[in-house]
Amino acid sequence: MDLPDDPHGAVSVHYALVWAVLLAIPIALDWRGAWRRLVVWGDLLRGAELRGAMERFAFAAVVFVLLAHWFVALMPEVSADGLAMHLAIPANIAANHAMTFQPSRFVWAVMPMGADFSYSIVYLLGGEYAAHLLDYALLLMLEAVIYYAMRRWVCRAAGFLLLALFASTPLVQLVTGSLFVENMLAVLIAGLMAALWRFSETGEKRFLYLAAILGGTAMSTKFGALAFVALAIPFLAVEVVRHWRTLGPRPAAVCAIAALLLLSTALPPYAIAYAKTGNALFPFLADKIPRSSSLQRRTGG
Repeated sequence: MDLPDDPHGAVSVHYALVWAVLLAIPIALDWRGAWRRLVVWGDLLRGAELRGAMERFAFAAVVFVLLAHWFVALMPEVSADGLAMHLAIPANIAANHAMTFQPSRFVWAVMPMGADFSYSIVYLLGGEYAAHLLDYALLLMLEAVIYYAMRRWVCRAAGFLLLALFASTPLVQLVTGSLFVENMLAVLIAGLMAALWRFSETGEKRFLYLAAILGGTAMSTKFGALAFVALAIPFLAVEVVRHWRTLGPRPAAVCAIAALLLLSTALPPYAIAYAKTGNALFPFLADKIPRSSSLQRRTGG
């Protein structure tokens, strides 16, 4: 398939007002539910009393480490990956109001970019620091998911200490202080595992659908997510068999919907890469998967 490689031929649709309206639509459609959830979260925070010196010390350790990440996240971007790709994409979209990068000019132009497009949305609304704060918010979300997962086995104090230990690792500082996609990928994979656990416990199909969406979105964020999703699918299959009778009158249809959700969220970046280069994993495995003739003509390969 010979697609045009003219960056100026892209449709200009990405404006701050457009995305502000799009982000507001889900809240407007369920404003009562959104308000109810805010009230519930507020009640949870007010009722989360710290009991004993150990819990207070452990929670203070978490807050201290997260505050350190907060100050680092407010610094300008300095990483090579961030400046060359993860910040360059939002800046390009903000300047052109369209995605103009093409694989003939940038080899990573058709890689999975779920996180980069999320950065682009908030970049349109608040600039570079909005993208950094989204990365920081993803760290907070990851900490919350990890905490509620660990509470199955440890007390609150131990959970807080483990959160502080995790957040204090150099790798977390690297991917939070600069624009990397790993925080979003980690949130999606952790959410996938949490949804799998909930489906195992309850047999409710909504958790099966959630696991499929999170797994597919993780694959559209980074190619490496395939390893985690491939490991999760057999466990989901076992749980589907175990809860077959609780999936409703048409369990096969439920499974088909879950598979469709997984594929529809995972495949778009790989389909685009195949259409433009003849290699769904471009630029990976480029030495094993021949490039399409159209790309060879444009790159002189």
